[in-house]
Amino acid sequence: MNDKEIIKLISEKSYNKVVKNLYGYFPVIKKYIIKNSGTKSDAEDIFQDALLVLFKKTEKGNFELTSSLNTFLFGISRNLWKEQLRKNKKEVYSTVENQADVTEDFSSATEEYQKSKKAVEALSQLGEKCKQLLHLFYYKKLSMAEIASKLGFAGEKGAKNQKYRCLEKAKEIYSSLN
Repeated sequence: MNDKEIIKLISEKSYNKVVKNLYGYFPVIKKYIIKNSGTKSDAEDIFQDALLVLFKKTEKGNFELTSSLNTFLFGISRNLWKEQLRKNKKEVYSTVENQADVTEDFSSATEEYQKSKKAVEALSQLGEKCKQLLHLFYYKKLSMAEIASKLGFAGEKGAKNQKYRCLEKAKEIYSSLN
């Protein structure tokens, strides 16, 4: 979804359709705020405030985006954070020297977000047993013997082979997604 489409959807108050795309810009803003005496929680608050500014400006109907959306959100977030630091009498350590650096950071963050989204989609297309096996192994940190017992495999080796097949299937699905 490009910047113009996002602005159009916001002006139509179709927030649900654009929220995921907008959150692709968050990692760069979080990095900036954490570098400048902030916390992840501060970054989340500032980003939410920046989104509200964007929504309010867009809803007025005469908003025209003169830069990229990522630059706009970063600028708003940076200004809001500087204001917050002034209120708290803290100093901003990191400055933006080069607009290209900000754009590059946003591009890489957006690219990472898209890859993550694609990986989640690939995993969601796996069968239930594969999902369960991978969940038990990667999230619950269970041993292959425990997984074999829970999921009814003949043994640890069978669970290990199934895990390999599940990962290969996930990679295949991931590659096929656009």
